[in-house]
Amino acid sequence: MSESSFSTGSESFFEKKPENDSVEKNSNVKFKDLVHLKNGAMGDIYKGADNLGRKIILKRIKEKYKNDKNYINLFQKEFEILFHLKNEGIVKVFDKGVDEKGNFYSMEFINGKTLTKVIESKKLKNDFSFFEKIFEKLLNAISYIHKEQVYHRDLKPDNIMITAKGNNIKILDFGLAKSDIYKKDNLNKAGTKGYMSPEQENGKNEIDQRSDIYSLGIILLEIFTKSKEKYNIKKIKKTTYKEIIRKCTEEKPKNRFYDCDAIEFFIKNLYEANKKFDEGSFFAAKKLYKKYIKSDKEADLIFVEKQIDICKKKINKKYILYIMILMVFLIIYNIYLLI
Repeated sequence: MSESSFSTGSESFFEKKPENDSVEKNSNVKFKDLVHLKNGAMGDIYKGADNLGRKIILKRIKEKYKNDKNYINLFQKEFEILFHLKNEGIVKVFDKGVDEKGNFYSMEFINGKTLTKVIESKKLKNDFSFFEKIFEKLLNAISYIHKEQVYHRDLKPDNIMITAKGNNIKILDFGLAKSDIYKKDNLNKAGTKGYMSPEQENGKNEIDQRSDIYSLGIILLEIFTKSKEKYNIKKIKKTTYKEIIRKCTEEKPKNRFYDCDAIEFFIKNLYEANKKFDEGSFFAAKKLYKKYIKSDKEADLIFVEKQIDICKKKINKKYILYIMILMVFLIIYNIYLLI
């Protein structure tokens, strides 16, 4: 039922001639130069312009579902959720309507690439400052969604755009989103396989922000390893993000980060310690880890204590190495004296 994004991340994809027959003829909202882009599970996607001259994406419910109340409700729900979400990291919707072909709504056209395309380009992996910028914006957008009591339920690279101008992010496709306003939507297994949390896979209705947190962890894993398989977490060299991914993708929701603020807090408080750890400065890292435990009552103690233990072992190895070097030096010195 999910429809991924309405752009493949390539401008050449849009270089099609407009269809002769306008999709909108009897609507109060006029659209022109409409080009059919793709057929989704629930709706069809067009690119064009509205009567204000804005480039737009038009989403129209599939004609075979135009009289199906369940699909109409889902379609209207998506528009209403997006209409009330006002954040630069979320696609904007403009207007909605209905005609003889069924329900439709228009939204902003985004010039850019899907996160899928960006991952394939390896830019995120090779440019860490670029990755950090994108991740911070993504975290802020998801945090905003959750604070509005909306759970996306289909976060994946195809539903995240990186704009060509400014490298901003835009989260798309809220067709499977859950909101407190809509108590029941009959979507027990909403999501995309590979990104869905275990509770989504199992068809449990007790879905909250931690299901999106799980999907975010899988997205991060894919950025670092180009794989969605959790056994690849061990391959990640960045300690901070390795632990974020591990904790985001815990099987049980109670063991994950509770929300995006907790992830942000984790990065802020552990970044320097993990940086020192990655650089091999284990004395400094150990000191910062201990400081973190004292300052954060909700610290992930298992991880931090494990890092402290690793630091101790690394420090001990250094001591042993120093002693061995000293012993070798003394032996050589004594041999020299005997000669």
